[in-house]
Amino acid sequence: MVGLATLGIGTGCQFGAKATMPTFPAPETLRQPVSGTQDAFDRYGLAALEVQRSLPNLITATKFYETQRATATTKGAKAIAMVRSGTKLKCTWDYSAQGSVGSPEMVSRRASWRLLGRIFTWQIADAIAAGKLDEAQALSIDGMKFAFDLMGGDAIDLDLGSTIADEIRVASMPLLNRLTVSQLWKYVGGLKAVLARSPSLKPTIENEGKNQSVSLGLLASQVQKDDWATIEKTFLPDGDTIAKYLKSNKGGDKNAAFFAGLEAERQERVKQALEHSEKGASKRKPKEFDDKRVWRKVAAHYLGTWTPMFSKYDRMVARTRLLIIATMLERARLLDQNAPVSITKFSEAVRTDPFSGTDFGFLPDGRFTRVYSVGADGQDNGGETDQSGLAPDLVLEPIP
Repeated sequence: MVGLATLGIGTGCQFGAKATMPTFPAPETLRQPVSGTQDAFDRYGLAALEVQRSLPNLITATKFYETQRATATTKGAKAIAMVRSGTKLKCTWDYSAQGSVGSPEMVSRRASWRLLGRIFTWQIADAIAAGKLDEAQALSIDGMKFAFDLMGGDAIDLDLGSTIADEIRVASMPLLNRLTVSQLWKYVGGLKAVLARSPSLKPTIENEGKNQSVSLGLLASQVQKDDWATIEKTFLPDGDTIAKYLKSNKGGDKNAAFFAGLEAERQERVKQALEHSEKGASKRKPKEFDDKRVWRKVAAHYLGTWTPMFSKYDRMVARTRLLIIATMLERARLLDQNAPVSITKFSEAVRTDPFSGTDFGFLPDGRFTRVYSVGADGQDNGGETDQSGLAPDLVLEPIP
């Protein structure tokens, strides 16, 4: 393995000793799902293939007419059933590292999962509108389990899963003032099961690290093949500068040092991310890499995924815990006509804010309360937030 000290990684790519081009792994063939297994990963893969078969024209759509939504809900019912059966099983990712974009097949699989997430939200909304509240809450729980399972791939999958979970949670918020006391209790149990299913970040970090190494190998291959057009397109708006720099280094050992340094930094970042996965957000102190030179532009493109990954993961955990608390508070209001005066009766696993490591902020006020996370800045602003509900404090979406 390449040593950081030998390469002088901290000097901003001012290499001294002669470097050797690292050996990067080749892109892996996408693992195909297998029918008949007792693993959710296969069910989700098969569901994606079913969507590609039944809804080929809607996979890449971002806006939907009512007729398209109805078509997707009807024709996607079989795939949704496959996903829901998967949520009853463990999910073990058999990850295939393919580089920053992935093969067309991987892109299509993720797009299919994205459409399935949308179908979940439409089914939840339809069930609520029809007064089928038990069905709506079951769809909500299964949809969020699916979303959390998707977060076990790499950075793109974590982003995809968190996006789907956000949308399903928003679609489910009307349930909180429609469910009965017993239904709310059942919903709390389901949400706790969702939270318990939250994947460890370690495998996701390791997968992302492999993916970054494959990406660097693809870039090195493009340099060797003089594929400057692809490099320029990949790194827009800095593609021209990066391509010129790498082109000027051909014929000597500068590119070997360049790629060896990138690989060394990749290893350093993965190690740091793995260490941070054991800590809460308030205890992470990431090393900043803010050099704006060509070296850093490439590193930022391929190796800068860690902060967004942690942020999205922490937000998902925080809002899921907040949803559990909000559901319990609504149940308490139905039983006692007033909300509890504190959240200390909730378990630490539920009431702990991942951004502070302490209890969520709680402002009781008779039948109405404010429960919130301090958010990414770690500062308690009394629940004040923006339209997105993310800053400065992080809050749950309002109940319609």
